[in-house]
Amino acid sequence: MRSRWFDLSGESCATAASALDSNAPPDSTAAAPEIDGPSGSGVEQRFALLIGNASYSPAALANPVQDVRLLAWTLEGMGFSVRRVENATLAAMQDAVIAFGEELDAAGANAIALLYFAGHGVQHEGGNFLLPVDARIPAPHYLATRSLPLDVAVAQLARCPRRATIVAI
Repeated sequence: MRSRWFDLSGESCATAASALDSNAPPDSTAAAPEIDGPSGSGVEQRFALLIGNASYSPAALANPVQDVRLLAWTLEGMGFSVRRVENATLAAMQDAVIAFGEELDAAGANAIALLYFAGHGVQHEGGNFLLPVDARIPAPHYLATRSLPLDVAVAQLARCPRRATIVAI
């Protein structure tokens, strides 16, 4: 079974795995892992879009923005290029997801994509919806136009093949 190890020390995946197997001291100067892809060898690129919505009216949430900031710091330490969006309106969420999809398309097949959302979400009739801070949803039929359907966000990430796509809500 293939596995991948991520940690904050800056080790490459191969170095971390060999250190676990042989108890050898890790090489902290290792570069990004080389990947043999369809177009030959290339450096794996890692991208993350982190959305943290907390400023909901009438009651704000305590943790989403803090969670996104901590996760951004962690992922940057693991070699990710991070886009962070905090307390986003619907338009800001849509713009961020579209720009993220375009960045991934430009990166090609060796890219790893991670989409993370912290905030309010709703599931209705089998669909999942991410709520912006300006959401006003008086009835379920408003969800499609006043929130970000998770399927729409995932479709932006799935336009091109990737090494991996991770969605965490």
